Amino acid sequence: MPNESKPGKRFGKRPPKFFDQAINHLEDSDFRDAFSAAIRLRTVGNEYWATTKYEELTQLITATRRDLNTLAQARRLLRQGSTDAVLEALELAQSIGSESPLHDESQRLLKDIGRELLTLAEAALERADSDRALELLGKNSPGSRLGGRGG
Repeated sequence: MPNESKPGKRFGKRPPKFFDQAINHLEDSDFRDAFSAAIRLRTVGNEYWATTKYEELTQLITATRRDLNTLAQARRLLRQGSTDAVLEALELAQSIGSESPLHDESQRLLKDIGRELLTLAEAALERADSDRALELLGKNSPGSRLGGRGG
C-alpha cells in the first residue's frame, strides 16, 4: 500500500482542486463555500491533505473571518470621521498581515484612511494647530504602511 502521508504521493506538487477553490472563495469573502471546499479535502484519500492541509485551511478561514470583521470595524471608524476614530481605523487596517487573503482590501482601505488623514491635517492647519497637523501627516508618511508603502 503506497504511503499517502506526503503531499506528492497522490497529487504531485499540485494541491487538490478543493484547496484552490477554498482559497478563491476566501478571496471573495465567501466563507460558507470556502469552508465547504475545505471539508471536501477530508475526502481526497490523502492523509496529508485530509488532515494537515485541512487544518491549515480551516485556521486560515477563521483568521480571514477575523480580518474581515477588523476591516469592517475600521471602515465604521473611518466613516465617523473624528481624528481619534480615523487613527484607530488606521491601526486596525494596518493589523491585516500580508499573508491574509484580505490584504489587498486592507491596502485599499489604508489609501482611504490616508486621504482622510490629509483632510484632517488640513483642518488642523486651518485652526493654526501645526503640531496636530504634523502629527497627522507623520501617520501618512511613506514609512507608515499607508496604501502599501513601507512595511
